[in-house]
Amino acid sequence: MFVDPVIISGKTVRLEPLQEKHFHTLMLIAQQSPTEFRYTSTPINEEQQKTYFGYAFRTKDEGRAYPWVMIDTATGSVAGTTRLYDANWDYRHCLLGYTWFDTRLFGTAFNVESKYLMLKYAFEELKLIRVQMNTDSRNARSLRAIKALGAIYEGTLRSSQINKDGYIRDNLIFSLIAQEWPEVKARLELRIQVKTT
Repeated sequence: MFVDPVIISGKTVRLEPLQEKHFHTLMLIAQQSPTEFRYTSTPINEEQQKTYFGYAFRTKDEGRAYPWVMIDTATGSVAGTTRLYDANWDYRHCLLGYTWFDTRLFGTAFNVESKYLMLKYAFEELKLIRVQMNTDSRNARSLRAIKALGAIYEGTLRSSQINKDGYIRDNLIFSLIAQEWPEVKARLELRIQVKTT
C-alpha cells in the first residue's frame, strides 16, 4: 500500500505528494503549450481541472493511486505532475502515467529520471510484479518515451478511452515486469548519467 507521504529525490527531479497549492502553477504549465498535451488528459480549463485533480485525490484516498508533483531540482520550482494509479494490491500491479511537465524540460534527464524513481519505488519498495503504461495511439512523443524505457508492447485496446475533447481513442498497452527491472534499471541509470554530465 501507499504510505503517505512518499517523497523521492533524484539529481534532476524530486517527487512530492500533489497538493492543492500546486494547481495554479500546474495549470500555467498546461496552458502554455496546449497542443503538446492534446492527446492526454492534461486539464487546460477550470472544469477539466476540477475533474482531473478531483479524480487524482479521490483515487488516492481509496488507496488506488499516488499522485506526485514533479519539482525541478535545479530551480526548486513545480514543473509537472505524474502518478502511479489503478493499483491492484491483490495481484501486485499498477499503471504509471498521467505525466505532463514543462516543455522546456523535454529531452532532458527530467522525465527519464522521474520514471526511474517511480519504477524503483514500485518494484523495490511496493514489491509490485508488473507496471503497465498506456498511451493514445496518436501520441508519438509518449510512444517514443515508453519504448525508450524498455517497456514491452502487449497490444492495442480499441476504443478504450474517451479523451477530454470527446475523441474515442485506441490505447497502446506496454508493461514492465519485476524480472525485467534489474536490466531496465541499469539502462536507465546509464541514460540519466549521460544526460546529466
